[in-house]
Amino acid sequence: MKRLCLLFAALASISVISCSEPLTDEVFVRKDQKVNGAYEFAVDMTKGEYSYDLSFYTVIDGTGVTELPLNIEFISPSGTRYAERVSMEVSGMTVDMQLYRSSLVPVEYGIWTLRVIPMMDIEQMRGLGLICEKKVIKKKWDTANL
Repeated sequence: MKRLCLLFAALASISVISCSEPLTDEVFVRKDQKVNGAYEFAVDMTKGEYSYDLSFYTVIDGTGVTELPLNIEFISPSGTRYAERVSMEVSGMTVDMQLYRSSLVPVEYGIWTLRVIPMMDIEQMRGLGLICEKKVIKKKWDTANL
């Protein structure tokens, strides 16, 4: 009976661990899935205890391209738009990945839409991927209330 209880406790703890929320989300949008010329991603930034690292990756089949300019538009849950232009370095390898933003803390929590429009049409580009990694924000000790 004691072994059965230990086995049950072990299985219960494993099930709790396996149900935890993943800290990394990854989405790859194929070239033929673009919406009005843009790769669109839904970015879940609903939790205030996290900051977010966002990285792009792409698959380009053997070209001489070394840099890919991207127009980026972030749309907040309430509809506010933020836009910028960045460049992604590509090396001609099978998969190129580049950090876009590190420790991003949104001004508004919720599901954001990220629209990415490559400024070059590269026939050999298969698509664009986004990796969103959540990092727990470390709180500083509040000494004002001692």
